[in-house]
Amino acid sequence: MALNVRKSPQAILFALVVQFNAFIKSFVTNNATLAYPHYDTSSTGVSSDYTSPSSTPLQVTAAAAADLPTTITLAENIRSVLFVHFADVLAHKVSDATNLALITVTAVPTAVDQGTADTLLNALATAWAHLSQSGVHVHSDSTNTVSAAAATSLSTGITLGNALKTAVNAHILFSPGSLLVNLTAP
Repeated sequence: MALNVRKSPQAILFALVVQFNAFIKSFVTNNATLAYPHYDTSSTGVSSDYTSPSSTPLQVTAAAAADLPTTITLAENIRSVLFVHFADVLAHKVSDATNLALITVTAVPTAVDQGTADTLLNALATAWAHLSQSGVHVHSDSTNTVSAAAATSLSTGITLGNALKTAVNAHILFSPGSLLVNLTAP
């Protein structure tokens, strides 16, 4: 079925963007072999050069946990990344409000010591139910699960933090690699 589009640059551009995005979403939805959970990769920003559009994938960038300070930093970095990713409606069918609510600062205060770091890491692990949250992904992600034990000490906190970092980064990138087009104001 053909689209009837007004012969104006804005109308044509809008129609092309809508159809391109629909094509990508259809490809992801109907490709059970690849089973991508995302339509697009969550991103931190886009290039300001409109002739060569690009974006930077959202990733956990804190160093691997090795001691208490790096464990706290990593846990808070994972929280901030998941906050953006869970809310990304370009990557997901809908925002994951269920798991987002589990990791707010109201639900889990800022990590400042071993006890609060363990609490945050365990909340992040619980929120990792995001992988199969009903209605959020196109296909559930059974690849990037975390099986590390709950954080109850520095040793288990380090293990859980590093496992979450690996899983979160891989999950965010689990998309077809093409960028959906998000029209914004000039």
